[in-house]
Amino acid sequence: MNSSEFIPENIWKASFPLRCFWYLVTPEETCFEKPEDVPDVISQVIPVFVTFIFIEAVICQFKGRFRFNDALVSLANSNLLRVFEFIGERHLPFIVYTYFYANFRFYTFSWDSLTAWWLAFLMNDHGYYWEHRFLHETMVGWAAHQVHHSSQDFNLTTGIRQSLFQKFFSAPFYIPMALIGIPPQLFMIHLGVSLVYQFWIHTELIDGLGPIYNFLFNVPKHHQVHHGTNKFCIDKNYAGVLIIWDKIYGTFEEKDDHKDEQIAYGLLHGSESFSFFYIQLRYYQFIFDEVLSQSTFGAKLRKIYVFLTKGPGFTEDKPDLRLGDINDYPEGYPNYKIYNPSLSIRQSLYTLTQMTAAAYLMSFFLERQSVYSTYDDHEKFSNACCFPVIIFLVRKTQTENYHVFYSCIRR
Repeated sequence: MNSSEFIPENIWKASFPLRCFWYLVTPEETCFEKPEDVPDVISQVIPVFVTFIFIEAVICQFKGRFRFNDALVSLANSNLLRVFEFIGERHLPFIVYTYFYANFRFYTFSWDSLTAWWLAFLMNDHGYYWEHRFLHETMVGWAAHQVHHSSQDFNLTTGIRQSLFQKFFSAPFYIPMALIGIPPQLFMIHLGVSLVYQFWIHTELIDGLGPIYNFLFNVPKHHQVHHGTNKFCIDKNYAGVLIIWDKIYGTFEEKDDHKDEQIAYGLLHGSESFSFFYIQLRYYQFIFDEVLSQSTFGAKLRKIYVFLTKGPGFTEDKPDLRLGDINDYPEGYPNYKIYNPSLSIRQSLYTLTQMTAAAYLMSFFLERQSVYSTYDDHEKFSNACCFPVIIFLVRKTQTENYHVFYSCIRR
């Protein structure tokens, strides 16, 4: 269907960033002949991100359900991630994908193939389901992904609180797409739009978009369960766009079946810091300390094996339960304290201004280069501009002593 038959072409094109949030994109506008032509979708939607966050924050503030301090931590983590993407981390999945596509594919789809476009959509989303499940069901994956779950609120800012290291685990889950010959540019655009879709489902203002849509797609009420620490929420609803994967693989949990139980968000042990360095590194510190504490080399290797293959709920006294015993989790609302240090209005406004400026500065440069580009002089210039801003931001927005950060990397 040609959208221009119903909507003026200039309006349709300008609405692309907004439509990405609900995957309302067409093959015609998301097929690119060359990988270097693929735009950075995330940078394109930043203005819409900010608008949605502002609207939700105003509504939640009137309802008494918005914590500015927690939201600032999410924004700071998002900015820190963008710095890592400048360095080149964002290229890793594409480099691996292109290698397998160039050397091991057994078929070749055309870059503008409609069949390839739909296959890319389905296989990308299926790959994300298993990537997400891996991040939850192994300790080494959880060390990265727990950053995203560390907020004790559930709002749009939670959606941009991401790990600096998660991309190091993602590439293997998309290799099947490369092997069947789906061009890298289709993988790249679907990966970007999929990530944008997953932003809007981080809210409590709405539950879904109707029974038919909710049956097929991931919506806020499904993802609320995923972020919950209640017993019925553990290891559930891993989907990215299509919730059908959870229903197929037995990991789906319906929120409506637990209407009498309020969902508690965050981590099972609660939260004890707003230092984003600490949030990013604390689980790695735990792994490192556990390995070093073993008395023999063999014991160290066994501990490493546990971290690579067992879930974060695993205990040595129940070795047959890879993910731990669900019966060990308490019934009802988890008993932990909300971490809520005070932040003055002056500090809040100053920090928000700094982070907004940094976010727009980074997006300005990222949007003007391909997702697939090499680390050229253009990127070096953008790094030179952004790093001082981020370092200044880090120095000024820490609400705790620096010993928290140093304790994370002391070894």
